[in-house]
Amino acid sequence: MKLLYPSIKAIFSVMLMVIAGSTSAQNLSFNAYRLVNGGDGQKGAEYRFDGVVSNAFGQPVTDCIVRIENISAGVQLKNIDATGDAALQPVVEHMNTTGPSWIEFSFRFVQHQENNFQSIETTLPALAASVYGLNGFDRAQEFVEYDLGNNSQVVYETAVNNLMVSRSGNAFHAENKWGILTAGKNNVEKMSLMNQQVSTFKVKVGINRKNQTWTGTSTYNLELSNNNEALVAAYGVQNSNNVTLAGFKMDGKKETNFKGEQVEMGASARQFTESLKLGLPLNWINHEVVFDIYNADGQKVRTVIEHKAAGTVKLEMQDLANGSLMIRATCGKEFALQPAFHMAQL
Repeated sequence: MKLLYPSIKAIFSVMLMVIAGSTSAQNLSFNAYRLVNGGDGQKGAEYRFDGVVSNAFGQPVTDCIVRIENISAGVQLKNIDATGDAALQPVVEHMNTTGPSWIEFSFRFVQHQENNFQSIETTLPALAASVYGLNGFDRAQEFVEYDLGNNSQVVYETAVNNLMVSRSGNAFHAENKWGILTAGKNNVEKMSLMNQQVSTFKVKVGINRKNQTWTGTSTYNLELSNNNEALVAAYGVQNSNNVTLAGFKMDGKKETNFKGEQVEMGASARQFTESLKLGLPLNWINHEVVFDIYNADGQKVRTVIEHKAAGTVKLEMQDLANGSLMIRATCGKEFALQPAFHMAQL
C-alpha cells in the first residue's frame, strides 16, 4: 500500500482553493431516519434517511439507505447518528479490541417514496464525501476509509499535518497520524473524496490500536455534499445555468446548452435493452414533461412528451442504437439528467 503524506502545497492545491472559496455547496441532510431492516446496531441493519436531497421547493427527492455490511469483534454501534447536524455522525464503542477494529457501512441513494414500499435506485451527478475531526488516544488512532468507486479523487480542504492518507484500490484511508486529540469542528483537518455518477459507496470507520487492547467510544464526522462549484471545477459536471455532460461530446449547440434549475430524477437501472423507467420529482406529477434523448455525440435522437406525467414514466428505446445515452427531462423551469447505456439483446 502506497502511503501519501499530504500538505497544502500538494498537487491538489488548485482544487483546494476552489473548495475553500465555494459558498454554494449543498450538504446532504442526514437528519430524519428510521430502522427499516434488521436489528439496531447489528450486521445487516438498514437505516433509511429521508430527504437527504431536496428540490428547490424544499421537497424531498432522494433518500439514502445506510446498511451495516460488516462489524469486527468487540465493536458496537451505539448510535447511527449522534446529532441533528446535516453530517452523519455514527457513535461507535470499542470494547477491549486489539489491533484494527471497525464497522463498515454501505450507502445507497434511492428515490424518495412516502410509503417506502419501493426503493428505486438513483444516481447523484457528483458527490464529495468528507471526514473531519479524527482523534487519537495515545496509540489508538481513529480512521475513516471511503470507497466511492473508480475515478475518485482526494482533495485536502485544510493544511494536513496530522492525518496519514493511504490508498488501496478505490479506497482512501485517512487516519490520525500522531495519536493526538483534535476534537472541535472549527479546529480540525479535513479531507474529501470526490467522484461523479455515484449511486452507492462504502465507508469503514474504526480504531487502529496496533497490538494493544483498547476500550473507548468514538464519534465519526462524515459529511456529504453535491451541487458544489468545486465539483464543477474538478469534473465539469454542473453549473447553475449551464450543464456539460461529462463523457459526451458537447460543442455548444443550442440543444445541449441546458437552462433552468437542475433537480434529481431516479432510474430503475443504469443499463437497459428495451425500455427504462424513470422516477420523477413529486411536483412534476400531472404536469407536462418533455424527455429529450441524446447519444454520445450530443445529438438529439428522440423526444417524448408526457402531457400529464405520472410519478414513474417508462421510455421505450429498443430501436435506438446501442451505446451511451443522456436523457434530459424538462418540466417548466426545472430539468433533470439521467445517463444510461443501451445494451444489445442477447
